[in-house]
Amino acid sequence: MGSGTVPKFEDIVDKIYAAVDERILWNDVAGDIAHAAGAVSCSLQVRSGGKAKIVGASGYKEFNPKLYEQEYARQDVRAQVLMGLPADEVHLLHHYMPQDRFVQSTYYNEFFRRITEGYWSAATWITLDRGAGVGLGIGIHRSRRADPEDRAQLEILSTLSPHLRRAGRLHMKLNDVKTRVSQLSDALDHIRHPAILATAEGRLVIANEAASRLFDPTRLLGIDPTGKIVTCSPKATRELWEALEAASRPATHAGPQQARDIIVNGNDQTPLLSLSVLPLHRRETAPRGSIGDGSIMILGREFVPAAVSVETLRSAFSLSGAEARLLSLLATGATLRQAAEIVGVSYSTVQSQIKSCFQKTGTHRQAELVALAVRLGSGSV
Repeated sequence: MGSGTVPKFEDIVDKIYAAVDERILWNDVAGDIAHAAGAVSCSLQVRSGGKAKIVGASGYKEFNPKLYEQEYARQDVRAQVLMGLPADEVHLLHHYMPQDRFVQSTYYNEFFRRITEGYWSAATWITLDRGAGVGLGIGIHRSRRADPEDRAQLEILSTLSPHLRRAGRLHMKLNDVKTRVSQLSDALDHIRHPAILATAEGRLVIANEAASRLFDPTRLLGIDPTGKIVTCSPKATRELWEALEAASRPATHAGPQQARDIIVNGNDQTPLLSLSVLPLHRRETAPRGSIGDGSIMILGREFVPAAVSVETLRSAFSLSGAEARLLSLLATGATLRQAAEIVGVSYSTVQSQIKSCFQKTGTHRQAELVALAVRLGSGSV
């Protein structure tokens, strides 16, 4: 687009919505608005009281947004006037504040006159969050020689205001979501074991540093062509998706949902990874797919190679083959329920087996039993 070509209204609207996720485009939006209105400069800023955040600006020289936000936002006399006028309407500010008064202000002499040749102003104050008193201020500044009553500046702001309102609200919500995701990502990285945030459909949202190491074509986890998390085991993948679907159901009066454990086995049925699927938060009225209420946590734990062989355990403590196999699994980090699933027996069966292990080894707690097995494997018994 050449410098003398007035941007088309449709092109400006397209750019406004594109700027929701591409913040740098807001400067282009400000430039297009100024050009279409025959103005020298234009600024877009989110304001709440005396605080301001520059969203986009164009036509200024040596403009430092941070300097404005930190030093001059509270002194901006035009912004103060605008915020006292009816919101969601376009105003010619010289009707409410004579230009000579503005020129005599400290704000004009210390800041404004140094960054733009603009003089007459049309502006609008668009409500973004009425409860919090947050709005989007759009101001255009025309040449001193321009007609202050020129209807072009009113028409362009009036026509674009609904689009700027929607885009401004979307921009704020998106930034809020990005901030929360960033904070959650930082928090998850402090968890030593793999931790994954997923949608109810099984699509990856965040994986902490420990979990990211599992996502490798040659490792344990992957992403299929539809964007869903998969494992190296088709059986475990089906169970994972079933668990995610169950975790996405609204909570009932019976109480919170319990975590569901899934074992990922290798081709030789050796346990490689355990996954625990649990909902973060679920309300009966929560919309499906919403970020806050649709998120599901997947906690993982890799199995370590067995510290001691089944035969060594059987011989050392006169255990049965099934009891030695159970203790070998527990020594890798498996829980009783996981061991039951790996072996393919009921939970009550492994409970009976571990009681027998207690009697034969002279131990009384599972942690004590496992520690004994690990010491045997290391040769310290």
